[in-house]
Amino acid sequence: MRWLLVPLLISAIPLPANSLPERFRSAPGEVAVLSYTDLSEGIAKSRNSSFREIIDLSPSNRTTKKKEPIGKKRPRFYLFKGDQSVPVGELVEAAKQIPGVAIAEPNYLGNLAYVPSDDLYPQTADHFGCAGFEEAWDIQRGAESVVVAVIDSGVDGNHGDLKDVLHSASYNFVDMNDEVFDDFAHGTRVAGIIGAMEGSETPDNTGIVGGAFGCQILSLDVVDSEGNVSAIHTAAAIMEAVAQGAQIINLSLSFHSNSQSLKVACDEASKSALLFASAGNENQGDTPVYPASFDSVIGVGATTIDCTTRAPFSNFNRLATSLVELVAPGQNIFTTVPGSVYDGVYTSGTSFACPIVASVAALIQAKYPNQSPLGIRNHLRETAIPLGAWAGFGKLSAKDALEVDLEPRLFVASVVVDDSTAY
Repeated sequence: MRWLLVPLLISAIPLPANSLPERFRSAPGEVAVLSYTDLSEGIAKSRNSSFREIIDLSPSNRTTKKKEPIGKKRPRFYLFKGDQSVPVGELVEAAKQIPGVAIAEPNYLGNLAYVPSDDLYPQTADHFGCAGFEEAWDIQRGAESVVVAVIDSGVDGNHGDLKDVLHSASYNFVDMNDEVFDDFAHGTRVAGIIGAMEGSETPDNTGIVGGAFGCQILSLDVVDSEGNVSAIHTAAAIMEAVAQGAQIINLSLSFHSNSQSLKVACDEASKSALLFASAGNENQGDTPVYPASFDSVIGVGATTIDCTTRAPFSNFNRLATSLVELVAPGQNIFTTVPGSVYDGVYTSGTSFACPIVASVAALIQAKYPNQSPLGIRNHLRETAIPLGAWAGFGKLSAKDALEVDLEPRLFVASVVVDDSTAY
C-alpha cells in the first residue's frame, strides 16, 4: 500500500549530513521504518508532511501458509520517501514523530556478496564433493516440504533447472509485484546451488543439480534496477519468508551499517527458521558485516574449492569479531544463470558458499522435519571440521551432518542390580 503526500518544508532542527564512508551509504531521501501496528491511522492523524510517499512493504492480499498467533505482534516495515535534497537525519527525526513508529533510521544500502570474474574453468569444480554431498545424498535428498527462501535479485523462473521448483508465492519487494526475473544473474546462481532439479529438461542434458534438489525455492527480490540492496526491503522479505513457511532463509548479501530494522527481522525470523548470510568479500576480519554478524544469523565464509584453506577474498574472524560461524567452498563454483546459458558460469564469493551451507540445513530439515532451528544450527556446528579460529566452528561437512544422528535415542548402557534391600 502507498500513501502519496504533499511535500512541505521540514521544521525539524537540521542535523549534519551523512559523511560516512561509501560502504555505509544510505538511499537519499529515504527512511526505513518499523512498527508493530498498522501505521495507516497514525499517518492520517499526523500533521507531518515531510514525506511525499509512504510504502507499506507488507504484501497485501497474499495467501500465507502460516497463520499469525492470536495476539502476536510481528514487525511491519515501511519505506518513507522524502525530498532527496533534505539531509536524511532530518527525515529520520520527522518519521519518529508519527504515532506508532518504533524504529526510524536511514534506509541503508548493501551489496550482493560475489566476486566478478570472466575466467572460464574446466567443468570439474567439485564444490559438492569436498563438502561431502555425495555421501549425504545417499542418506537424504531434498524434500518438497522444505521451503528455502532466497532473498536476492530474483530467479529466472524459465530456467530449465529451476522452473519446477520456484515457489508460487515468490515476490518482488522493490516493484511490489510477482515479477522476480533476475536482472543481475545473482539470485539465479544462488538458487541453482541450492535447488537445481535433478533430471530436469535442459539443452543437451547440460543441467546441474543443487545441494538440496527436491526442495522449493521461494524467491524474494530485494534488488533495485541499479543493483542496490536496501535494508528495509530485506527486512520485509525476511518476515514474508516466515509467513510463507520457509524453514531456511539464504541471504547472500551484506551491509556495513547496523540496521536495527534488519536486526529485529532476523531475530524474529530465527524463532521459526534458520538464517544464513554471506560474510562478505573484503578479505578482512576487523569490521562487522550484517546480517552475518547478528547472533540470530549464521555467518558463512568461503574456502578454496578443495575446502582446505580460506579463499583469498573471504572475510574471516579475528580475535575481536565473530563474523564467521561456518565455511564452505566459495571459489570457482559452477551454477545456473538466467537464460539457460551454461558456458562460463563459474563464480566466486561468499555469496555462493552461503547457499552450500543452507543446502545442508535443508537436507537436515527434510530428514528431521520436527527439529527446531536451534537444534539444526547446533548440529551443523558439532559436525563441522575445524580449520582454525578464522573459520568459526569450521568447514561444513554434509556427510557428517547427515550421518551423525541428530535426534536423541534412549538406550540401555548398563544394568546394575541393587539387592541391598532384598528380603
